[in-house]
Amino acid sequence: MRKLYLALAVAGLLAGCSSNSDQAPVNTTPVPAMGKVADGAFTRFAINENSSGAWLVHANPELGQGDVEAANITASGDPGSLRLSYSSVNESSMQQVGPGVSQIIPNIEPDTDYMLTVYYRDEKGDKSPNVLELGVKDMGVGSMSGNNVRMKTFTNDDIDSDGDDTNDFRKVELAFNSGSNTTLEVYAMTYLNSLENIDVNGDIPHQTEVFIDDVVLSVDD
Repeated sequence: MRKLYLALAVAGLLAGCSSNSDQAPVNTTPVPAMGKVADGAFTRFAINENSSGAWLVHANPELGQGDVEAANITASGDPGSLRLSYSSVNESSMQQVGPGVSQIIPNIEPDTDYMLTVYYRDEKGDKSPNVLELGVKDMGVGSMSGNNVRMKTFTNDDIDSDGDDTNDFRKVELAFNSGSNTTLEVYAMTYLNSLENIDVNGDIPHQTEVFIDDVVLSVDD
């Protein structure tokens, strides 16, 4: 009889463990798949308070690489975007690219034409010190260490559109061919090309801020 009770108790315990396992939290952090950008609207990045399982953040205020943080404005119906800015500026702010984000994309089709699309907001007109850099790299030994597959820079004057009806974001595109690569790292960065129009005694983050949103990688038919 004791053996029967023990067997029933063990069975009940195992059943309880199975039930608890079925109800365990599921990791919903987006990861890149099928050659697509994950969390391209930065919604998860905003929910997780400036972090994402998909995006790698490249920012270091102490080294002049600026700041990356989630913002409430959006280029679409999906909440969230990224604000790239500088808390302070000096000559080193113009000597390296940053701040920005990158994402490693697996399952790329080789020898295929792709289009990287980013929505960009810079309200500072033709006096803006910011330059947007979009790029694609092959896989190196670490993030942003690979060779350039394609890279292009944009100033405010380079972007034809005056902005759409959604918070003045403008579409910027980078076309490229994947070559022999099946994994690529795409990135969007900003840097300063001049300190001439920046009041160093004023609100530097506001004077240097830009926003990016709705990053999409698609096959360019």
